[in-house]
This record gives sequence, structure tokens and C-alpha cells, in this order.
Amino acid sequence: MAVKIESQEKSKVVMEITVDAAEISAVYTRVAKKLAGQINVPGFRKGKAPKHIIKRYVDKEYLDNEVFEQVVRPALVDAYQETGIFPVSTPKVDVVQLEDGKELIFKATVEVKPEVELGQYTGLNIEKKSAEVTDEQVDQELERRQNLHAELVPVEDGEVKEQDIVNIDFEGFKDGEPFEGGKAEGHDLTIGSGSFIPGFEEQLIGAKAGQELEINVRFPDDYHSDDLAGKDAMFKVKINSIKRKRLLPLDDEFAKDISEFDTLAEL
Repeated sequence: MAVKIESQEKSKVVMEITVDAAEISAVYTRVAKKLAGQINVPGFRKGKAPKHIIKRYVDKEYLDNEVFEQVVRPALVDAYQETGIFPVSTPKVDVVQLEDGKELIFKATVEVKPEVELGQYTGLNIEKKSAEVTDEQVDQELERRQNLHAELVPVEDGEVKEQDIVNIDFEGFKDGEPFEGGKAEGHDLTIGSGSFIPGFEEQLIGAKAGQELEINVRFPDDYHSDDLAGKDAMFKVKINSIKRKRLLPLDDEFAKDISEFDTLAEL
């Protein structure tokens, strides 16, 4: 990996980062292998299709984004360590080159601590303010910890509700024909997470495990695939299973299980 600092202002740095082609090719292979286990490719058992075949069945922009997401974070960490830069903001990233078999080149713009010249700071009188925590804030934190440590319980006969985790198989169709990247099996989806196309998750509410249904949606106008942006689509969905959070009671045992404290009052 190579790092070049293109410009440096008082509180802003622009870095050009280059990642070796061999490493990028290896990530493409790893991502393609993962996707191969999620789609059906004629003539191949699931998970056995080679990378160059998988590329024909997966949207290129989707594949590139998956690869970039796996590479960019460790590349930035290495760049910070190599240059000694300590960022104080989330980097703004612009891709210059991303292609299988070639070097990844991207630019990262980050805010850094500005150099500050201290003025007179001794002999000042400062009013010390104590932090006050309200009962409402305590309740909110306890609720957050309850959700964080909740048990996932299978729902055998009930219907899908908000915040349930459903395991689904799905396949998408546009104009009656399946489209690339629109099929998966055994996918876990949290209802209300907003991770799917708008309107998809809401139509699963009320369904039961084992049920098969058809869901009609419209892709957002700014969707990353031009072939699907702004288009109507239908998804065939099978609900494999439903899991629901079971909150543990707020008592001393809860405090012992999640912290170093012995009682809920101490927590």
C-alpha cells in the first residue's frame, strides 16, 4: 500500500491511497465466493461458480461496493499509522480507480486537530457545574441495555411484528423476469431496520412462519442500479422463521449478568 499526501491545510488533509492489485483481486474473489452461495447459477452447484461467472449474475456496482467496503477501513487505518495523521472527523472518500486485477486508488479528505496557540489561561475563575442525570435518562439507558442483552426466542405460531428478526428466501422480478442480484436464501432481516427497499419490510408484518407471499415495491429513483432505479418490482418471499426479542427483567440478577455490579441500584 502507498500513501501520498496531496494537500495539507491547517485542519484538513487530503491523502491519495493506493492498494496493491493482488490484494484487490483477492478481495473480489472472496466477495464473489460469498455471493456464489446466495444465488443460483445454471450449470453450477450453489457456491461453486467461479468468479468470472458470478460477475455475470451480480450487478457490477453492487460487487464493487462490497469489495470497497471490505478494503477501505483497514486501508485508512494503515494510512493513518504510516503518516501519523490523527483524524477528528469521518473521512470523505472519493474513488479514483476500482477494478478487479488493478490497483485500488482513492482519495480521503479528513479533518485533523489544528495547531492552537495558547493565550492566557492561568488565574481564571471557572464555575464548576455538576452533571445531573434525570430519572428519564436512567430509564432510557436501562431500556437500551435490556434490548442489547435480550434473548432471541423463536415464534412458532405468531405473526411477524415490528422489530422481529425474520429469516427469508426471496427472489425479485421486474416486468415478470428475475433480475440480477435480486435473489437470496436464508437472509436474516430485522423488521423496521430500513435495510431493504422502502415498503418491503412493512408488507411482511402479519405474515407467519412457512408462509409464501408476493410483495410489490418501487425502487427509489436514486437506486444504485440504473436498470432498477424508479422501477416497479415484485418479490416472491418465503418466511422461513421468526424470532423475537425477550427482554430480561430489570432486577439484581440482570445487573450481575451484564455488569460488575451486584444490584440494580448500583448499576
